[in-house]
Amino acid sequence: LRDRVATLPGVERVTLHGLAPERVTVEVSPLALARHGLSPSLLATLLAAENVVLPGGRVTAAGIAATLDAGRGLRSLDDIGALRVTLPNGGGSVALGEIATISRGPVEPLETAAFHDGKRAVVLGVSMTDGRDVRGFTRDLRATLPVLEASLPAGFALAVLTDQGEVVAEKVSGMGRTLLETVVVVAL
Repeated sequence: LRDRVATLPGVERVTLHGLAPERVTVEVSPLALARHGLSPSLLATLLAAENVVLPGGRVTAAGIAATLDAGRGLRSLDDIGALRVTLPNGGGSVALGEIATISRGPVEPLETAAFHDGKRAVVLGVSMTDGRDVRGFTRDLRATLPVLEASLPAGFALAVLTDQGEVVAEKVSGMGRTLLETVVVVAL
């Protein structure tokens, strides 16, 4: 949806608010570690040596937690599970997925969230390019909402929370009234 809105005429930027950031969690089996001669701290050290332990997720075992980089070409949980962990004492290597359960989920507790009518929501902030008429821009944007909404998955809906076009129209109308009152006062 963000990408489609960003291609509309006059849109400079589209920001998303209220999304729960994701974290990749690697839960290591203490039994599997022991079977391969590894400890949680040694595993964390080996992953760090591979430049894997960076912000983005976490590795947990026996109370030890470290973060796991979702970058470095690791696009999916399968990519992370396929990471080879070098075993100590020349014991070869083992895939991380053989000694751990790897999952993706929201960071909890949520640090920021958006709600609309008491339900979780994602807010799109749409900024227009300089030099555009804000009332015309919001009119055109509103005209595309039914088409955009029709492309959403079942159970999703669009709602306008604020409309700067309406705010500007009120301000302009108020300025015109003030100017007229000023002209009338000067004429008296």
